[in-house]
Amino acid sequence: MHIVYVTREYPPTLRGGGIASYVRDMAEYLTSIGHQITVICASDDTRTSCKTQKGNKFCIIRLSKGDFVIPSIEGNCFLKKARCITRFKSYRKKILKTILKLDNVDIVEIPEYGAESLYLENLPFPVIIRLHTPSFLDRETCSLKSYSFLRKYEAYLAAKEMKILQRARYITSCSNSLSRWMEKHLGLDKKNIPCIYNPVKTENWTINDCEERKPLSILYAGTVAKEKGIETLISACLLLRKSGIPVTLTIVGKLGIYGENIKKNINSKTKEWCRFTGNVQRISLLSFYNSHEISCFPAFWENLPMVCLESMCAGSLVLASSRGGMSEIIEDGKNGFLFPPMNPEILAKTLHTVLNLDEHTKNQIRIEARKRILNTFSTEIIIPEILNYYNNAIESYHEYRSNTLG
Repeated sequence: MHIVYVTREYPPTLRGGGIASYVRDMAEYLTSIGHQITVICASDDTRTSCKTQKGNKFCIIRLSKGDFVIPSIEGNCFLKKARCITRFKSYRKKILKTILKLDNVDIVEIPEYGAESLYLENLPFPVIIRLHTPSFLDRETCSLKSYSFLRKYEAYLAAKEMKILQRARYITSCSNSLSRWMEKHLGLDKKNIPCIYNPVKTENWTINDCEERKPLSILYAGTVAKEKGIETLISACLLLRKSGIPVTLTIVGKLGIYGENIKKNINSKTKEWCRFTGNVQRISLLSFYNSHEISCFPAFWENLPMVCLESMCAGSLVLASSRGGMSEIIEDGKNGFLFPPMNPEILAKTLHTVLNLDEHTKNQIRIEARKRILNTFSTEIIIPEILNYYNNAIESYHEYRSNTLG
């Protein structure tokens, strides 16, 4: 099968996030079992494009003229920031042209985020929209975002994402939470949005008993953004330290403007126990998971983050927000812990409870967490589900086109 993945971000990239991790794992695993994979993504430097062939069955095409700018690469100015408007349609048409030049394509998968499938209707093969988290989902209120007059572009992008989803023939979601949200707020029928979890290459995320876990150490991994609950986590750690519990906090992930401001504004005393590493190679995360006692993901709302799956597989005690898909991964008290978001006091109490567990209980929770990932989210379990869906979509789409076109 020739599968094409379209994604804004694909490693190595300065824009990498959960979508990039998902697509990379999918592409590498499916290639290893004999499928042909093409990844179409954006070049970080929008002035350049390139094509990388990895063997006979794996190709990465990085497109130029993307509708964004990374200041650390191209510099920063108002005109470059305006690319999101001036290049919105032209970049998405470029995606279409690139796909049409490929041979023997069977299926295309593309995220809903960013509306990059805008012109991918009526292709001779099915296009699957994969729900990760749309831009119009307000993580703080769990409702549709409202946009002010000054955020006209964001409102325009959200409208395009909605339009694409409302007319899509094939949609999958990586959590039931998101498909339920789509049914409630966008009127989509949940029965037509199968939940197929993100797969984890479990062999990459192992428990290293030789690496000593630092006592009272807390880890956050992921993009540093307001909706990820970073300030809640810092405040909870501060409450613990004020009560005499000397926890430390390591924040791993790309900072952006918000993260840089948080890092700059914390006082000198906080800097003694709160460390920002910035972006790191994904494989480096294993050492962080193995060396920290707790991994904490306090997002306002989250879909099914790879970092939660990976850290549980790697033996970290995981505390996660009860809003969204992480509640589908974790059984509270058995293989991890859930807490309501945006409440530093409750998070501090939860952290205190977990840190005070005896070592036998902690180890049992680690064992149960890894077992949960191995039995439910491993590539060996999820990939067959995905391939079955792909094959059914291909068959039904060809039947539909045959009936429609005569």
